[in-house]
Amino acid sequence: MEKSIMFFRLSYVELKKQLNKSTIFIFFIIIIFSVSVLGFNISNAVDYSMSGEDWKTRLETEILNIDLVISNNNSISDYARNELIANRLIYQYRLDNDIMPTSDHSVSNLFLSSNMLFPIIAVFTLIISTRVITDDFNYDSYKLLITAPFKRWKILASKLMTVLLIPFLSIILLYLFSFLLGLYLYGGEEVNTIYLYAESGMVKETSYVIVGLKSIMFNIFKLYVLAMFSVTIALFTKKTLITIVSTLAIFFTSSLLNSVFFNWKLFKYLFIAYFDSLSLYNNSLYNRLPLLQSIFLMSTYLVIFIIIAIWRFSRIDFS
Repeated sequence: MEKSIMFFRLSYVELKKQLNKSTIFIFFIIIIFSVSVLGFNISNAVDYSMSGEDWKTRLETEILNIDLVISNNNSISDYARNELIANRLIYQYRLDNDIMPTSDHSVSNLFLSSNMLFPIIAVFTLIISTRVITDDFNYDSYKLLITAPFKRWKILASKLMTVLLIPFLSIILLYLFSFLLGLYLYGGEEVNTIYLYAESGMVKETSYVIVGLKSIMFNIFKLYVLAMFSVTIALFTKKTLITIVSTLAIFFTSSLLNSVFFNWKLFKYLFIAYFDSLSLYNNSLYNRLPLLQSIFLMSTYLVIFIIIAIWRFSRIDFS
């Protein structure tokens, strides 16, 4: 019991040490500022959602345009073609079932549009996760930590609690503030409207609330994998700059790799497929894997990185 209390105190000290840094405060301010800019830009922009009294006519015109693009453009990529086909199916489904598109100027749209700010959180997650590990190398703090009455894996676990908690708080702040800002800008209308998506050639219905909750879950797991990946690299390099540069390079090139290897069936099972800085959650990753399978796969990689990190930490010579 006493050791458990000491462990949580150690974890609390580590968390407090990170939260006291100006970097975390600036990070949270940037999230709030970015959501505010996004919200007011959407509010002041033209509504391209094809909602309104003439929505049926606009959807019929868009379907004709999609048919022309698909039939007259043989050089279009498979990914772009699949996106166009999915949009056409959704448009036709709306017409057949009299479901008007959700306005761009709505709480629901702002809530999901906040996904576009995920790269900002991901970059800060990489930086913070790296510094949680490397700062103690830079200041030789590990020499003191390993004298504490804990096994090494518990010392690392106290740091990992901070590494995983900060991304969680960041995602909650992102979506909570976007929801509250949406209520302020647009009121309570269109909070839980019908959300349509295409999967396996079929159009399915759900609600924006359900999609929003799934987005939170999906992106939290993405950040956890990303954070543990940077921790693992940091334990091998012991250098802040090298770790940050290498992990950021992988993160920002993942979009290119996703497009290049789109037709390679095994690529969707690699952890780098989930680092795509430009992909947004849409009930599956590029409609490749269902949500639960995606989370299970990310959880597997998360466990693998944790095991590697514990193994590496237990073998480092701090003398």
